[in-house]
Amino acid sequence: MKKKLTLLGLALILGLTLLPIEASAESVSTVVSLNEYTNQYENYALGYSLHVYQDMKIDESAMDIRTRFVNADTTIDVYYDDFTNELDSFATYKNYGNKSLYNNPLFSVSKSRNIKVSGIKSHFIYYTRPKLSKIKNDKNYYACVEIPRTNKKVYTIIMKSSKPISDFEAIASTFKFTSSSSAMPAYKTTKTITRPMSKEAKEFYDETFAQKSNLKFGIFEPTAPYDFSYLKQLQTKLDYDFPVIVRYQHMDEKFPKNEMLTAKLNNKVVELTMQTTKEQGSQEDITYKILNGEYDQYFITYANDLKSINYPVLFRLNNEMNGDWCKYSAYHYGKDADLYVELYRYIYDLFKANGVDNAIFVWNPNERSFPNFAWNHYMSYYPGDEYVDVVGLTGYNTGNYYKGESWRSFERIYDEIYYEYANRFSQPLMITEFGSSSHGGDKPAWIQDMFTKIHKYDRIKLAIWWSGVDWDTKGNPARIYKIDESASVIEAVKNGLTRIKK
Repeated sequence: MKKKLTLLGLALILGLTLLPIEASAESVSTVVSLNEYTNQYENYALGYSLHVYQDMKIDESAMDIRTRFVNADTTIDVYYDDFTNELDSFATYKNYGNKSLYNNPLFSVSKSRNIKVSGIKSHFIYYTRPKLSKIKNDKNYYACVEIPRTNKKVYTIIMKSSKPISDFEAIASTFKFTSSSSAMPAYKTTKTITRPMSKEAKEFYDETFAQKSNLKFGIFEPTAPYDFSYLKQLQTKLDYDFPVIVRYQHMDEKFPKNEMLTAKLNNKVVELTMQTTKEQGSQEDITYKILNGEYDQYFITYANDLKSINYPVLFRLNNEMNGDWCKYSAYHYGKDADLYVELYRYIYDLFKANGVDNAIFVWNPNERSFPNFAWNHYMSYYPGDEYVDVVGLTGYNTGNYYKGESWRSFERIYDEIYYEYANRFSQPLMITEFGSSSHGGDKPAWIQDMFTKIHKYDRIKLAIWWSGVDWDTKGNPARIYKIDESASVIEAVKNGLTRIKK
């Protein structure tokens, strides 16, 4: 590949026209052909240039996260991280970001070394994994370089290919720092895709999420829908009938048909949260097994059982995927969030092929990404407009039981995430789970404030309180989120729900 030719210099020598990717008053990037094999791309917003294959299509739809270059066999992603106001640095980014590669037996690291890029010592790592039979033209060969512009500003280039990679270092050597001379473009808003739903699901969807719909509250109560005794007592105490409850499921069990039918008899729609892990002994993620077709019959049976209940289900698949505590996170899968996307689409398509029309698909990242690296940004996991009926928000006031956590008001948690989501997504929004701990502040006052502030987030039509307890490693209650923790908490919730009903 050609090297050491600047975009401007090449244009002057050869009389080339610098073509913006998208014509605008202020272009954010340009691309120019260097020869029959190579283009030079320059990003004015993030301050870099790079040579790529000429047949690559350029995707700048989420430039605030990454710029993607794609051809039939290869994908190249360029990410940028700025840790100026954070504790992270190039060292923590490199060490923690690659740690899981050495801990996942499915990945094999073939090479790891430091080479200078643009005059800066940069970290290269090559790795691979077995091909997956259910992914068309699976790109299972990886190469990655992390290039520090400063100790706090890092560019990352990740190449993945369906064939062994031989020219990554030649491509990386063309990377150059340039001046940042353009503002970051506004991100693209998603589209709401109307798809066929059963009569009951459509009625629930329209009634719950229409622009004119009133805010409703749901609840996670650990014994429901297996047993409604405690939930009924709780509803009597709070004088409120929760229309939505939550049920979690791992892959150790089949579709919980009896519980779902019990929920139907009690007029409760279930937010059914499937996590593709097994809990026998240590937690095991089975993304690979699913994408190799080993669970096809499981999901066909599951789909038929789901359809047979003939009742709406809020189907939440692999939530909080941008958190490293989730085994299906890209942190555990070679920094490749596309594997999450492939899994999500695969299950969606199996449901569709088997006639499931009562599942309302809820896509739900965590409020914060852990680690907070660009390749782990929640939008890297977005499966596409046609696969998402509702976008979920999750943010908790965790309290300050653990070091590094602090008491946060409802407004402090949701202001930033809500307005970002409201601008980025056209789909309906809901809070899929939230709550306040009682450790570190006044929980009843927090609840009173929440009921006052939640109305300003007018696109949120459903909010689900997670009434449970998070325990520490010694079995002590670390975060108590129970909605009936004390008489004062019950009173605060009851008063707030009374105002909601009016």
